Amino acid sequence: MTYMWWVSSKCLSGCLFQADRTCQPGYVKCMNSTVCIPHLFLCDGDNDCGDMSDENPIFCVSKSCKSDEFHCTSGSCIPSFWFCDRERDCSDGSDEPDTCEFSEPTCFSDEFRCDNNRCIQVEWVCDGDNDCGDMSDEDERHHCESHSCSSSEFLCVSSVSPSRRCIPQSWVCDGDADCSDAYDEHQNCTRRSCSETEFTCSNGLCIPNWFRCDRRNDCGDYSDERDCVYPACDKVHFTCQNGLCIYKAFVCDGENDCGDDSDELEHLCHTPETTCPPHQFRCDNGNCIEMVKVCNHLDDCLDNSDEKGCAQPPTSEDCGDCDEFHARKEKLLTGKASDGQGAFSSVLKGDSCFKQAEAGMPGL
Repeated sequence: MTYMWWVSSKCLSGCLFQADRTCQPGYVKCMNSTVCIPHLFLCDGDNDCGDMSDENPIFCVSKSCKSDEFHCTSGSCIPSFWFCDRERDCSDGSDEPDTCEFSEPTCFSDEFRCDNNRCIQVEWVCDGDNDCGDMSDEDERHHCESHSCSSSEFLCVSSVSPSRRCIPQSWVCDGDADCSDAYDEHQNCTRRSCSETEFTCSNGLCIPNWFRCDRRNDCGDYSDERDCVYPACDKVHFTCQNGLCIYKAFVCDGENDCGDDSDELEHLCHTPETTCPPHQFRCDNGNCIEMVKVCNHLDDCLDNSDEKGCAQPPTSEDCGDCDEFHARKEKLLTGKASDGQGAFSSVLKGDSCFKQAEAGMPGL
C-alpha cells in the first residue's frame, strides 16, 4: 500500500495519509496532484511536484532518514555512500564539507592515471584516442610525436597527432585503411582481386562500391573520388569547394566544417558596414532615417544619435518678449535647409515660450 506525506498547519511533523494506489514502491504522491516522484526527490531543493509540496520547509526540517542514508542540512536524504564522494548531492553541499578526506586513487603498474583519476592501459597513451576522456593521455607532456610503437605494432608515421597512432601488425595489408592516410596498405602488399561488389583503388585496395563518390578518401589516394559527379546541395545546405554539403548555419561559425575552410572565407564572413542614401542620416547603430527627423527631439534612431549636438529650442525662461522669441525662431529656421523647417516646427510647437507667443499672436 502506498502512502503519501502531507503537511498542514494542524500537523507540523509530517502526517501520512493513504493515497490512491498509483505510485510504485519507492515513490510518493505529490500533495496537490497525481504526480509520483522518487522518495529521494523529497527535500532535495528542486520543485519536482510543480507546486513545491515536495519542498515544504516544515516537513523537510522534521524529516528523518533511514540508517543507510545521510541527512542533508536542507532536509533531503541521500545514500550514505554519496557522502564525501567529491560530488555535491545535497542542494546545500552539506554532503561535501571541508572536513572530507580523499585518498588519491592508485593505478596498477601497467596502467596510466589520467588527470581525472581514471586508470587506463599504458599502451593506450599516445594511441590517438581520447581514452581518458580529458585528453590527458594524448597531450603534449607525452611527446606523442616521437612515440614509438612496440614490436607487435605498426606506426602510422604519416599521421599527425592526435590522429597519429599505433595499430596491430596484423592490420597491415588487410585491405582496410586503418591509418588515416592508408599508409598501412602501402607496404608492398600483395593485393587480392576485388570482387564485383567492390571498387579497385589505384593503390590496389578494394573498397565497397557504395564508398565510391561519397566525398570521403576511402582509398587513401583519393582515387575513389576522382571523376565523380556529386549531386547539388539542397537549399538548406551550403556547397563547399571540395563538394561537401554542410548546413548553412555552419557557415562563418568560426569552425572549419567543410574541411577546406571554404565555409570561413573572408568574402563570405565579412559584413560591410551599412551605408545610407544621400537624403538619409546614418545612425550610430547603423539604422537609416530621413534627414528631416534629425534634431526633432525624438529618438528616431533608437540610440539617440540623431539628437547629439543639436541646438536647443528657446524656452519661456530664455524669452524676454515676443520680439526676442521671433528673432530666435528665425535664427533657428534660417540655419537649416529649406526642407528643415518642418523638423524645427515640431520642436517649437511644444515650447512653452512659443505657446505664450502663439496665444497672444494668432497666426504665428
